[in-house]
Amino acid sequence: TGGVAIFQVANAVIAIHLPLRLALEGYGAVAVGLVTASYAVGFMSGCLLGPRVIRSVGHIRAFAVFAAICSVAALAFGFGVLPVLWILLRLALGFATAGLFTVTESWLNDRTPTRYRGSVLSFYMIATKLTYAFGQALPGFTDTASLAAFMLAGAFYTLSLIPVAMTSAT
Repeated sequence: TGGVAIFQVANAVIAIHLPLRLALEGYGAVAVGLVTASYAVGFMSGCLLGPRVIRSVGHIRAFAVFAAICSVAALAFGFGVLPVLWILLRLALGFATAGLFTVTESWLNDRTPTRYRGSVLSFYMIATKLTYAFGQALPGFTDTASLAAFMLAGAFYTLSLIPVAMTSAT
């Protein structure tokens, strides 16, 4: 769950920073809504297609693929405040985030004995919610007009790979 906790920080940074940045640049509610809603569309597609990726390459490689997509997408927001680009990037983030959750939760279900599954999943949910809350505070430490939040999110997405890559499990 360490990798998930780390990528949840990045998810929160992006979720808070994007609408603020769009508003700062003068975009209206429609643009903000389209960028924000595109994440949900990507997430839905990730729920449908993510399991195929896991079956074809395994849990750890799938996690790496999805985390890499998130990292690249987070950094690509820095190319400019372009709503069409940001919609595409939010689609990619939604897709990859759903994949990351699917990888983690299916791996936990597979590896946890039935009698402990509820406790393990409860701890997992608490950890992910707490780290998401922590991540929501981080954009306040950066200037909304700078690229720092995107770099911070990209770094956290990349750091989420470390605990997963360091495991001896397959």
